[in-house]
Amino acid sequence: MRFLLFTAALASASPLAARQKTPADYPPRIFADAFTLIANVTSPTPNPLFNPHGWVLTAERVGAGQNAVVLSAKPAAGAGAVLFLNGTARDVSAENTSIMAPPLNNTSGPIPMGLQYASGAENRLVRLGINFGVGTLGTGIGVGLRDPYARLFAPAAMQGGRFIVCKEPNPVYTRPEFPVYWARYGVSEIPENCEQIALLAQCAKLPELVGEKELNIVKIGVGCYEDVKSIDWSKW
Repeated sequence: MRFLLFTAALASASPLAARQKTPADYPPRIFADAFTLIANVTSPTPNPLFNPHGWVLTAERVGAGQNAVVLSAKPAAGAGAVLFLNGTARDVSAENTSIMAPPLNNTSGPIPMGLQYASGAENRLVRLGINFGVGTLGTGIGVGLRDPYARLFAPAAMQGGRFIVCKEPNPVYTRPEFPVYWARYGVSEIPENCEQIALLAQCAKLPELVGEKELNIVKIGVGCYEDVKSIDWSKW
């Protein structure tokens, strides 16, 4: 639960403790072709404004071909955005995969849709979106010894940080109510209207993809949890 990242930090701070741990010390994962992302609140102090624990990641249109990544307690379609990992086994090992949503079936041909981190090295808060393209390379779901939890990680070029979700006081069409950001280390404090989260992969069924060959998509299975909400974190 809220101590998830704290526990992982202790393991990384103690090499001996990390070596002694085995897969049995972490929530069991299975492999699936697709997943949704579920928020797990990791702030040491709960935010009194809102509690996004267990909320689902989805996308909200904010412009032509632009979809902001947001969290929702009750997604309109009853489920979050269905995503999959794009890349080869070598890409997984090199942490050079991207995360995609099913391509759009357009009359002029299939259009790839991927998870993107807004560019700009000077930006401390990096906005996430699901937009045209294969997605930002270097992002994926934690695997193996690097991260024993099935959670989203940001590209190495982001120089470390944490995911946060914010509650916008006056949401409008171009500024949704609960946008998700990557807060780079260097953001001394989480804004008071935001909450620190981990985004955990919950297994989902991947629909048939259009334009898979034309777009050079290489989907690969990913370790994920059957039901994030059913995990008793006190055991792990």
